[in-house]
Amino acid sequence: MCIRDRYKEKREKKIEEAKEFREKERQNNEDIKNLHESSEMQEFYNTVDRKIQFLFRYYIANTYMPIDLPHSDELLYYQAFMSFVNQFNIIPSILRVDEAGQIYKSLTKNKPIIDKVPAGMTYDEFRQALLRIAIKGRKTFDAVADRVAKLGDENVGDQEMAEIAKENQAERDENEDKENDNYYKIDATTVKTTKGLMYYLDLPEDKKGMITRVQALRKENFHNVPPKKKKELAKKKIEELEEKKRRELEEKRTKHARNSSGENLEGSGEERNAEDDEDN
Repeated sequence: MCIRDRYKEKREKKIEEAKEFREKERQNNEDIKNLHESSEMQEFYNTVDRKIQFLFRYYIANTYMPIDLPHSDELLYYQAFMSFVNQFNIIPSILRVDEAGQIYKSLTKNKPIIDKVPAGMTYDEFRQALLRIAIKGRKTFDAVADRVAKLGDENVGDQEMAEIAKENQAERDENEDKENDNYYKIDATTVKTTKGLMYYLDLPEDKKGMITRVQALRKENFHNVPPKKKKELAKKKIEELEEKKRRELEEKRTKHARNSSGENLEGSGEERNAEDDEDN
Protein backbone atom coordinates (compact mmCIF):
# COMPACT_ATOMS: atom_id res chain seq x y z
CA MET A 1 0.00 0.00 0.00
CA CYS A 2 1.43 3.36 -1.04
CA ILE A 3 1.66 6.41 1.23
CA ARG A 4 -1.31 8.08 -0.45
CA ASP A 5 -3.54 5.02 0.13
CA ARG A 6 -2.46 4.76 3.77
CA TYR A 7 -3.21 8.46 4.29
CA LYS A 8 -6.63 8.04 2.64
CA GLU A 9 -7.43 5.01 4.80
CA LYS A 10 -6.37 6.85 7.95
CA ARG A 11 -8.43 9.90 7.04
CA GLU A 12 -11.52 7.81 6.30
CA LYS A 13 -11.11 6.02 9.63
CA LYS A 14 -10.98 9.35 11.48
CA ILE A 15 -14.07 10.58 9.63
CA GLU A 16 -15.93 7.41 10.56
CA GLU A 17 -14.85 7.68 14.22
CA ALA A 18 -15.97 11.31 14.29
CA LYS A 19 -19.39 10.32 12.89
CA GLU A 20 -19.74 7.58 15.48
CA PHE A 21 -18.82 9.97 18.29
CA ARG A 22 -21.29 12.62 17.10
CA GLU A 23 -24.04 10.01 17.00
CA LYS A 24 -23.10 8.77 20.47
CA GLU A 25 -23.00 12.35 21.75
CA ARG A 26 -26.42 13.06 20.23
CA GLN A 27 -27.87 9.94 21.86
CA ASN A 28 -26.28 10.78 25.22
CA ASN A 29 -27.66 14.31 25.13
CA GLU A 30 -31.11 13.01 24.24
CA ASP A 31 -31.04 10.42 27.05
CA ILE A 32 -29.83 13.01 29.59
CA LYS A 33 -32.47 15.49 28.48
CA ASN A 34 -35.20 12.85 28.85
CA LEU A 35 -33.95 11.97 32.34
CA HIS A 36 -33.68 15.67 33.23
CA GLU A 37 -37.26 16.33 32.10
CA SER A 38 -38.75 13.20 33.65
CA SER A 39 -41.48 13.73 36.24
CA GLU A 40 -39.41 11.97 38.94
CA MET A 41 -36.39 14.21 38.40
CA GLN A 42 -38.48 17.38 38.17
CA GLU A 43 -40.17 16.46 41.43
CA PHE A 44 -36.75 16.00 43.03
CA TYR A 45 -35.52 19.35 41.70
CA ASN A 46 -38.51 21.01 43.33
CA THR A 47 -37.56 19.58 46.73
CA VAL A 48 -34.04 21.07 46.54
CA ASP A 49 -34.82 24.10 44.38
CA ARG A 50 -33.94 26.57 47.14
CA LYS A 51 -30.43 25.11 47.51
CA ILE A 52 -29.76 24.93 43.77
CA GLN A 53 -31.06 28.47 43.28
CA PHE A 54 -28.75 29.63 46.05
CA LEU A 55 -25.70 28.04 44.40
CA PHE A 56 -26.61 29.45 41.00
CA ARG A 57 -27.12 33.02 42.28
CA TYR A 58 -24.22 32.93 44.71
CA TYR A 59 -21.62 31.96 42.13
CA ILE A 60 -22.95 34.48 39.61
CA ALA A 61 -22.70 37.26 42.20
CA ASN A 62 -19.40 36.24 43.78
CA THR A 63 -17.23 35.30 40.81
CA TYR A 64 -14.83 37.94 39.57
CA MET A 65 -15.51 39.08 36.00
CA PRO A 66 -13.19 41.42 34.04
CA ILE A 67 -14.56 44.96 33.94
CA ASP A 68 -14.57 45.22 30.15
CA LEU A 69 -16.11 41.78 29.50
CA PRO A 70 -19.83 41.99 28.56
CA HIS A 71 -21.89 39.57 30.62
CA SER A 72 -25.38 38.86 31.90
CA ASP A 73 -26.37 38.65 35.57
CA GLU A 74 -28.78 35.85 34.63
CA LEU A 75 -26.12 33.45 33.31
CA LEU A 76 -23.49 31.30 35.02
CA TYR A 77 -20.18 31.53 33.16
CA TYR A 78 -17.28 29.10 32.88
CA GLN A 79 -15.19 30.65 35.65
CA ALA A 80 -18.12 30.59 38.09
CA PHE A 81 -18.99 26.97 37.25
CA MET A 82 -15.38 25.86 37.67
CA SER A 83 -15.18 27.69 41.01
CA PHE A 84 -18.25 25.79 42.18
CA VAL A 85 -16.98 22.31 41.21
CA ASN A 86 -13.55 23.06 42.62
CA GLN A 87 -14.65 24.48 45.97
CA PHE A 88 -17.10 21.63 46.61
CA ASN A 89 -14.37 19.07 45.88
CA ILE A 90 -16.16 17.71 42.81
CA ILE A 91 -12.76 18.36 41.27
CA PRO A 92 -10.70 16.22 41.71
CA SER A 93 -12.65 13.69 43.82
CA ILE A 94 -15.43 13.09 41.27
CA LEU A 95 -14.32 14.73 38.00
CA ARG A 96 -11.12 15.73 36.33
CA VAL A 97 -10.74 19.40 35.44
CA ASP A 98 -11.20 18.68 31.72
CA GLU A 99 -14.39 16.69 32.43
CA ALA A 100 -15.96 19.62 34.27
CA GLY A 101 -15.00 21.88 31.37
CA GLN A 102 -16.57 19.43 28.91
CA ILE A 103 -19.86 19.48 30.85
CA TYR A 104 -19.93 23.28 30.61
CA LYS A 105 -19.04 23.18 26.93
CA SER A 106 -21.70 20.55 26.13
CA LEU A 107 -24.41 22.82 27.57
CA THR A 108 -23.23 26.08 26.00
CA LYS A 109 -21.32 25.36 22.77
CA ASN A 110 -24.28 25.73 20.39
CA LYS A 111 -25.60 28.95 21.91
CA PRO A 112 -25.36 32.18 19.89
CA ILE A 113 -23.38 35.19 21.11
CA ILE A 114 -25.79 38.13 21.36
CA ASP A 115 -24.57 41.74 21.75
CA LYS A 116 -21.05 40.41 22.45
CA VAL A 117 -22.31 38.67 25.62
CA PRO A 118 -20.65 35.21 25.78
CA ALA A 119 -22.69 32.05 26.16
CA GLY A 120 -23.39 30.94 29.71
CA MET A 121 -25.60 28.53 31.64
CA THR A 122 -29.21 29.33 32.45
CA TYR A 123 -30.65 28.07 35.74
CA ASP A 124 -32.23 25.04 34.06
CA GLU A 125 -28.91 24.23 32.34
CA PHE A 126 -27.14 24.46 35.69
CA ARG A 127 -29.58 21.87 37.05
CA GLN A 128 -28.75 19.67 34.07
CA ALA A 129 -25.04 20.20 34.75
CA LEU A 130 -25.61 18.84 38.27
CA LEU A 131 -27.39 15.85 36.74
CA ARG A 132 -24.44 15.25 34.40
CA ILE A 133 -22.11 15.36 37.41
CA ALA A 134 -24.38 12.84 39.14
CA ILE A 135 -24.27 10.51 36.13
CA LYS A 136 -20.47 10.59 35.97
CA GLY A 137 -20.15 10.06 39.73
CA ARG A 138 -23.09 7.66 40.04
CA LYS A 139 -21.30 4.98 42.08
CA THR A 140 -19.99 7.53 44.55
CA PHE A 141 -23.29 9.34 44.99
CA ASP A 142 -25.29 6.12 45.29
CA ALA A 143 -22.84 5.00 48.00
CA VAL A 144 -23.18 8.38 49.76
CA ALA A 145 -26.98 8.08 49.67
CA ASP A 146 -26.77 4.57 51.16
CA ARG A 147 -24.39 5.79 53.88
CA VAL A 148 -26.64 8.71 54.80
CA ALA A 149 -29.68 6.42 54.90
CA LYS A 150 -27.80 4.17 57.33
CA LEU A 151 -26.18 6.78 59.60
CA GLY A 152 -28.14 9.98 59.07
CA ASP A 153 -27.01 13.12 57.24
CA GLU A 154 -25.40 14.74 60.29
CA ASN A 155 -23.05 11.77 60.82
CA VAL A 156 -21.40 11.79 57.38
CA GLY A 157 -18.71 14.47 57.15
CA ASP A 158 -16.59 15.86 54.31
CA GLN A 159 -13.70 13.49 55.07
CA GLU A 160 -15.90 10.39 54.83
CA MET A 161 -17.48 11.75 51.64
CA ALA A 162 -13.98 12.08 50.14
CA GLU A 163 -13.11 8.51 51.15
CA ILE A 164 -16.31 7.16 49.58
CA ALA A 165 -15.48 9.07 46.39
CA LYS A 166 -11.95 7.66 46.31
CA GLU A 167 -13.21 4.09 46.66
CA ASN A 168 -15.89 4.36 44.00
CA GLN A 169 -14.22 6.50 41.34
CA ALA A 170 -11.20 4.30 40.73
CA GLU A 171 -13.05 1.85 38.46
CA ARG A 172 -14.64 4.65 36.42
CA ASP A 173 -11.30 6.39 35.92
CA GLU A 174 -9.78 3.21 34.48
CA ASN A 175 -12.46 2.93 31.79
CA GLU A 176 -13.08 6.61 31.09
CA ASP A 177 -12.58 8.14 27.65
CA LYS A 178 -10.47 11.17 28.55
CA GLU A 179 -10.87 12.90 25.21
CA ASN A 180 -14.63 13.40 25.06
CA ASP A 181 -17.67 14.19 27.20
CA ASN A 182 -18.92 10.63 27.60
CA TYR A 183 -21.53 9.17 29.95
CA TYR A 184 -21.99 5.56 30.97
CA LYS A 185 -25.15 3.78 32.15
CA ILE A 186 -27.30 6.91 32.06
CA ASP A 187 -30.38 4.76 32.65
CA ALA A 188 -28.87 3.53 35.94
CA THR A 189 -28.91 7.07 37.34
CA THR A 190 -31.92 7.63 39.59
CA VAL A 191 -33.25 10.19 42.07
CA LYS A 192 -31.21 8.30 44.66
CA THR A 193 -28.06 9.33 42.75
CA THR A 194 -29.01 13.02 42.65
CA LYS A 195 -29.93 12.87 46.35
CA GLY A 196 -26.45 11.49 46.97
CA LEU A 197 -24.99 14.47 45.10
CA MET A 198 -26.94 16.91 47.27
CA TYR A 199 -25.77 15.05 50.41
CA TYR A 200 -22.23 15.33 49.06
CA LEU A 201 -22.61 19.11 48.65
CA ASP A 202 -23.86 19.18 52.25
CA LEU A 203 -25.75 22.47 52.12
CA PRO A 204 -27.75 23.44 55.23
CA GLU A 205 -31.46 24.19 54.93
CA ASP A 206 -31.30 27.86 55.99
CA LYS A 207 -29.80 30.62 53.84
CA LYS A 208 -27.45 31.86 56.55
CA GLY A 209 -26.08 28.34 56.96
CA MET A 210 -25.64 27.97 53.19
CA ILE A 211 -23.70 31.25 53.02
CA THR A 212 -21.46 30.19 55.92
CA ARG A 213 -20.82 26.80 54.25
CA VAL A 214 -19.87 28.27 50.87
CA GLN A 215 -17.76 31.07 52.34
CA ALA A 216 -15.81 28.52 54.38
CA LEU A 217 -15.18 26.45 51.23
CA ARG A 218 -14.12 29.55 49.27
CA LYS A 219 -11.72 30.55 52.04
CA GLU A 220 -10.28 27.06 52.24
CA ASN A 221 -9.88 26.97 48.48
CA PHE A 222 -8.18 30.37 48.39
CA HIS A 223 -5.64 29.27 51.00
CA ASN A 224 -4.65 26.50 48.61
CA VAL A 225 -3.77 29.03 45.92
CA PRO A 226 0.01 29.58 45.73
CA PRO A 227 1.17 32.99 47.11
CA LYS A 228 2.50 34.00 43.70
CA LYS A 229 -0.91 33.37 42.14
CA LYS A 230 -2.61 35.42 44.87
CA LYS A 231 -0.30 38.35 44.07
CA GLU A 232 -1.04 38.00 40.36
CA LEU A 233 -4.81 38.04 40.99
CA ALA A 234 -4.56 41.08 43.25
CA LYS A 235 -2.29 42.88 40.78
CA LYS A 236 -4.69 42.17 37.91
CA LYS A 237 -7.65 43.61 39.83
CA ILE A 238 -5.67 46.75 40.73
CA GLU A 239 -4.56 47.22 37.12
CA GLU A 240 -8.12 46.90 35.85
CA LEU A 241 -9.41 49.40 38.43
CA GLU A 242 -6.65 51.85 37.48
CA GLU A 243 -7.50 51.36 33.79
CA LYS A 244 -11.16 52.10 34.53
CA LYS A 245 -10.26 55.29 36.41
CA ARG A 246 -7.94 56.37 33.59
CA ARG A 247 -10.70 55.94 31.01
CA GLU A 248 -13.21 57.82 33.13
CA LEU A 249 -10.72 60.68 33.51
CA GLU A 250 -10.09 60.76 29.75
CA GLU A 251 -13.83 60.86 29.10
CA LYS A 252 -14.21 63.81 31.50
CA ARG A 253 -11.33 65.67 29.85
CA THR A 254 -12.75 65.03 26.40
CA LYS A 255 -16.18 66.21 27.49
CA HIS A 256 -14.69 69.32 29.12
CA ALA A 257 -12.64 70.09 25.99
CA ARG A 258 -15.74 69.82 23.80
CA ASN A 259 -17.70 72.10 26.11
CA SER A 260 -14.86 74.63 26.18
CA SER A 261 -14.57 74.54 22.40
CA GLY A 262 -18.29 75.23 22.08
CA GLU A 263 -18.08 78.19 24.45
CA ASN A 264 -15.16 79.65 22.50
CA LEU A 265 -17.08 79.38 19.25
CA GLU A 266 -20.07 81.13 20.79
CA GLY A 267 -17.78 83.88 22.15
CA SER A 268 -16.17 84.40 18.76
CA GLY A 269 -19.59 84.71 17.18
CA GLU A 270 -20.65 87.36 19.69
CA GLU A 271 -17.43 89.35 19.07
CA ARG A 272 -17.99 89.31 15.30
CA ASN A 273 -21.56 90.51 15.73
CA ALA A 274 -20.35 93.37 17.96
CA GLU A 275 -17.77 94.44 15.35
CA ASP A 276 -20.42 94.39 12.62
CA ASP A 277 -22.64 96.65 14.74
CA GLU A 278 -19.81 99.19 15.21
CA ASP A 279 -19.12 99.25 11.46
CA ASN A 280 -22.76 99.99 10.79
